[in-house]
Amino acid sequence: MSMPSIKYRSITIEYEKNELKSKFDNGAVLARKKFSKTRKTIIANPTLLTQSNISDLVDHFEEYGTVYPFEWTHPQTLASYTVRFKNPLKYSVDAEISTMFKVDPFQLEEV
Repeated sequence: MSMPSIKYRSITIEYEKNELKSKFDNGAVLARKKFSKTRKTIIANPTLLTQSNISDLVDHFEEYGTVYPFEWTHPQTLASYTVRFKNPLKYSVDAEISTMFKVDPFQLEEV
């Protein structure tokens, strides 16, 4: 199952460190890749969400949590990633607009 479609203020993609380096007494450095694939961490900062949107997102988080992977599609590039939540989801009701919900930026880790 893929993640519910929501709008984002910003999306940041960070590449995980993927090398091992050993420094020798003579100053030489030996480096190699740790894994064959460089994984990404996606930091998604959603816009204010409606009751329907937050319900869909919370249902999705409760089903997958930080354990099970799911498909997430980047809304601009349409690139698809298999990810899981890196941290628990946090949200609150917007004090000025009580029908809208503010979701803290969340991290998705590529698996």
